[in-house]
This record gives sequence, C-alpha cells and structure tokens, in this order.
Amino acid sequence: MPTLQLKDYYKTLGVKPSAAMPDIKKAYRALAVKYHPDKNPDNEWSEAQFKEVNEAYSVLGDITKRAKYDDDRWLAGMGSKTSYNEAITPVWLKN
Repeated sequence: MPTLQLKDYYKTLGVKPSAAMPDIKKAYRALAVKYHPDKNPDNEWSEAQFKEVNEAYSVLGDITKRAKYDDDRWLAGMGSKTSYNEAITPVWLKN
C-alpha cells in the first residue's frame, strides 16, 4: 500500500499544528509580503515560495479544509490527533 504524501502546510507557514486562526493569518500575511512577486521581480524562487504560501493558506485558512487536511496528515503519519500513543490496529480502527 503506497504511503500518502502530503505537503507540510504548517511548516510552510512556520506555525504549529495547534496554531489559532489569527496566528495562521498573521504568518500568511508576513510570508506573502516577503515573497510577493512585486517585491521580488524576476525571482523564480520567490515566486514559487509565494505560490506555496498561498496554497498552504488556502487549506489552513479554511476551517473545513484544515480539518480534512489534519485528518489526512494524521493518516500519513505526520501528526497525532491524540495525546497518548496507542497502537493502531484493525480493532482500533474498527472501534
């Protein structure tokens, strides 16, 4: 079974997965200004970063998309939705 590959949008924006929406918005705005094409003309790297930042915010800035992303992220092994370590077994998944 292939593993699910996800971009780490929290890392892209430089926030923790527990970050509140105002913190996500603040991080997005700072990075959008930093990498905006108008501030970095003819800089392909900055343009690519700007696109990544926008993509991350389009997911993390939307409550519904963020919840789905968090679920997918957890399933991909990038994060934990529980505060304890419990073995994931077929019985655990069924329950």
